[in-house]
Amino acid sequence: MNKQDYAYIKQSRQLILEQCKDLTEAEFTQVHGFALNSVKDTLIHMTKCYRNWVGSYLLGNSKVGDYPVEEVAKMTLADIEKLFALVDSYVYEAIEKYEDAMDTLMDSTSAFKADAQIQRTPHHILLHAFTHEFHHKGQVTAMFHLMGHKPRNTNMIEFESIS
Repeated sequence: MNKQDYAYIKQSRQLILEQCKDLTEAEFTQVHGFALNSVKDTLIHMTKCYRNWVGSYLLGNSKVGDYPVEEVAKMTLADIEKLFALVDSYVYEAIEKYEDAMDTLMDSTSAFKADAQIQRTPHHILLHAFTHEFHHKGQVTAMFHLMGHKPRNTNMIEFESIS
């Protein structure tokens, strides 16, 4: 894992976030009956995975707990973009911190699940967060289709640069 790998992930994510700007509020929160129900809730869930696995398990940050339902209900796309900026900082910190120890096993616990101790490598935790994002990004693009929108191509193999 390195910063260039993550730059491609962010570039792919940005295509989804940009397309979300074209959704009405009703579309952004529309319940679809799969994934995390709505585009909004699915995006927030994606950040939760990063906050939990990278921020808490990997970096030991005990202040990354979940947001109250009332706060989530008020979140806008701009708020979600700020959450992604926060998780970007966690990922970059982890890449720097574990640059020479990506495959070293470590024991850790999470602020989300204090009684659940795991033994994983930083590489494994980062890869889990990345693949989790892509899993849910596919669900968001399915929601776009269901609402009659044509999702943009987020296939990273299509990218010519990470500009």
